[in-house]
Amino acid sequence: MPRRHRRTVCRLPARGGDFAIDLSNAAGDYNLAWYNPRTGEAELSAQTVSGDAIISIKAMDEPEEDWAIVLRRIQQSTTPPNP
Repeated sequence: MPRRHRRTVCRLPARGGDFAIDLSNAAGDYNLAWYNPRTGEAELSAQTVSGDAIISIKAMDEPEEDWAIVLRRIQQSTTPPNP
């Protein structure tokens, strides 16, 4: 069954320099991780960012290498907690 209301955003930033991603029309919280296309792995130090804003991103320390940013919306649980 397909997942509804799931959002994933990928961006391949230009090499070097800091930049911004406009999430002002994207409500909710997102996991942000750097993806290394050379190894196929995401950086372990993922962070959480909030939508409805423009977020500033610090470039990776290896500007000569390719990196991509993956933002995945965090799904809110619709199941009430057990008492």
